[in-house]
Amino acid sequence: QDGVADAHTVFAIIDNPRGLISRGNKLYVLHTAFNSENRSTGMNLVVLEDADRDGVADGPAKLLVENICSESSINGRGTDHSTNGIQLGIDGWIYIAIGDFGFYKATGRDGTQLTLLGGGIVRVRPDGTELEQYTTGTRNIYDIAIDAFLNIFTRGNTNDGGGWNMRFLHHIQSGEYGYPRLFVNFAEEIIPALQDLGGGSGTGALFLSEPTWPEHYNNQPLMSDWGRNEIFLHRIRTDGPTFLQEEERFVTLLQPTDLDVDPSGQMFISAWDDAGFGGNLSKGYVVRVVPRNWSAQPFVRFKKLRSKALVNALRSTSATTRLYAQDEILCQKKPAKLKRKIKKIVRDNSLPLPQRVAALFTLAQIETDPHSILQFSDDDSLREFALRAATDRLPRLASVELPLAPFVSALSTGTPREKVAAA
Repeated sequence: QDGVADAHTVFAIIDNPRGLISRGNKLYVLHTAFNSENRSTGMNLVVLEDADRDGVADGPAKLLVENICSESSINGRGTDHSTNGIQLGIDGWIYIAIGDFGFYKATGRDGTQLTLLGGGIVRVRPDGTELEQYTTGTRNIYDIAIDAFLNIFTRGNTNDGGGWNMRFLHHIQSGEYGYPRLFVNFAEEIIPALQDLGGGSGTGALFLSEPTWPEHYNNQPLMSDWGRNEIFLHRIRTDGPTFLQEEERFVTLLQPTDLDVDPSGQMFISAWDDAGFGGNLSKGYVVRVVPRNWSAQPFVRFKKLRSKALVNALRSTSATTRLYAQDEILCQKKPAKLKRKIKKIVRDNSLPLPQRVAALFTLAQIETDPHSILQFSDDDSLREFALRAATDRLPRLASVELPLAPFVSALSTGTPREKVAAA
């Protein structure tokens, strides 16, 4: 715990990894694919598994999504506007940041195909199924920050009539954000950015929600900016169904590319360090950042927990802990046996809302009948999230007819956020 790595293993050999998600003994990797002639065939999302936990992947990567970046754009220019960051939400979806190269006929494991001519966010289940579009009309977003309530924030640039500036965006499902056709002359037809931030080049993102960090920094999106040599904290406050924000400097270092945090509060930041557009093997580094008076805390070993303690880990004030606890619950041989315990957390109005929402979306991934999730819309605190969770998986709705009354009611008399969810 001195902030310097003691050792490392070569986990797998992967061409040009662009995004990583560590989940249990699995590692999800977004990377550039090449053929035998060393020409890119686009980008793929794959998963590697380390069942024996020896720090080395057990076998070859399993393909989840193929061709999720334009082949011609990568070969003609490189990866700076390609598909990049991936993040896992508490709803169980992998969210993917699509640069303005876009993609043509990306294909998931279930055969679902999707085309996006430009930038935006798409999402897919961790098994590579149900690939779907989430938002459109962005230019070169590089990563995604997701909070406990599934608000998504990005820092992306313009060059569609507004110079080379950065925009800070709050993404609302099905939203159109204007690039390249609508931003200048049809601004009333798009969801506008929360703010134009001036010049820059946004890269990695993180929503920091860890009790080991001081309140001043916590529960805020952090965005690295490669062009401005800064990581910024975007201090947000609620404004109807969306937010207002104020940009603050958080950490200064040369060309930061990404950042992440562990449940004990250790933050790790990677820096390109002026390695040039082609890269440089002698440059680039990772630093650790911790709050003053920080002390190491052992991480919960979920596999050793009994069912009651495992479910109670959803009550944690650490967003990272809740996410890993959820994963372990879903990996149980019979997770349905835990539904009663999880429902108790959902209904416990003495708990802070992030913990109840985490339990609700955990339940929604176990429960196949949307009716059982929609029933939680009778709770004023949970209504927004119950409406969303009940309708979040299109295949599950194919053979089910949900009542419209809760949605119509929310549209007419709900809070601004409930109206958005109902719509």
